[in-house]
Amino acid sequence: MQREEKSSKQRGRQRFRMRFAGNDGEMVVLRSEGATVYACRRILRYSPEEIRLQVGQRVISLLGEGLFCGSFSGGTVSVRGRIASVSYPEAEECPKGGK
Repeated sequence: MQREEKSSKQRGRQRFRMRFAGNDGEMVVLRSEGATVYACRRILRYSPEEIRLQVGQRVISLLGEGLFCGSFSGGTVSVRGRIASVSYPEAEECPKGGK
């Protein structure tokens, strides 16, 4: 998995951006105000504390506070809120029928 980091100051407030790219074409872009996940097939879990997504044959879990999906269109999910962590749960398999 590749990782790219960029940071800049804007209006006296620290902003950040991190990008994670995987082997299945999935990409997660984290920003100070939320995240964008590309190549998403399905939303598996949706709560203010966790949003779990099926991306290819993998599952991505975003944990935090006040999380919500701003949009889900064309395989792109926009997640807003305070993201504390992003993980790829190893033990969890994708639901049947997902490619």
